[in-house]
Amino acid sequence: NRRTANMVASTSTEVLFMRKARYSKELIFLVCSFVVVSVAVFVVAEMSKRSQVYAQPGEVLKMNADQVMEWVKDKPLAFVEFFSPTCSACQMAGPVIEKLVAEMGLNFAAVNVHYPKNHELMRELKVTATPTIFVFSNGEVVEGPVVGFIGEENYRALFEKMVEMYASE
Repeated sequence: NRRTANMVASTSTEVLFMRKARYSKELIFLVCSFVVVSVAVFVVAEMSKRSQVYAQPGEVLKMNADQVMEWVKDKPLAFVEFFSPTCSACQMAGPVIEKLVAEMGLNFAAVNVHYPKNHELMRELKVTATPTIFVFSNGEVVEGPVVGFIGEENYRALFEKMVEMYASE
């Protein structure tokens, strides 16, 4: 009987130890998961801030609708293109626009139409096709919509005209 009692006690102790070990592993997993999620949220928040704060003229910035509307507020001249990655006209316009933006040092943002978050702004501006470009001055639309691929010469003429009219303000 003593032997049986010792075995039961030993088994009970092992079971308790195993339960504690399992709970410890679960607790460690939960803490690690919390840390990973917290870091991910922080990184995403910082990345979205940088697209607004550290935007350099001369590069095409990918933004969502909220970011772009905040970004254009204090710019005397800013161009915003609504595009679709699957649109052939957008694929033709992309390299031409990037070249001209870099060459002319323009403030230029691109908004992907496939993100549901961007649909409200698209409805507000009546974007019905891609690519569509709007020109903003201090948060207000001053030109547009310019719809479709219009060729390098026409993009250059549009950009130069807008720079002449609004960049000196």
